[in-house]
Amino acid sequence: MQLAVNHLSHFLLTNLLMPKILAAEHPRVVNLSSYGHRMSAFRFDDPLWSGGATYDRLYAYAQRKLPTYSFHVATKLARHIDSEGWKTRLKYFSKHSITRPERKFPEQGAGAPLRALLDPSLVTEAGVYLTDTELTTNAEVIKPYATVPEDAERLWRFSEEVVGQSFTY
Repeated sequence: MQLAVNHLSHFLLTNLLMPKILAAEHPRVVNLSSYGHRMSAFRFDDPLWSGGATYDRLYAYAQRKLPTYSFHVATKLARHIDSEGWKTRLKYFSKHSITRPERKFPEQGAGAPLRALLDPSLVTEAGVYLTDTELTTNAEVIKPYATVPEDAERLWRFSEEVVGQSFTY
């Protein structure tokens, strides 16, 4: 269930909406996630926890956040889109920690999503990661295993297989 809620639903909805998104004057794709993706690499050997592994809710949560990161940043979602008009390709991940919740007022929490949606300086960026309102490539935030292009493509194919659709634009 967690994989469906935390990744596959985003993957499917984004891809089903892509023709409309690409038709927009200034298309953007923005998703929110968490630092949870930093806890571990994706379990390709048993992604649905059906192999009898002892279920750990935090580990499972991390397993569900990494695909959302890989979907947009590691695959550079734009690589799956063959469109000259696709100028704005953007990915945003919200900053919140599983072990040390960083509490914010709604107005503060809205800063990064609003920047991701509205900041014209991000127009040429593809597959970016914002923490709070700042772009980052910091390895403490973005773990190396989260950016392996081959794993991201493998995850893309796995996601297509699970949702029962292939997406090309």
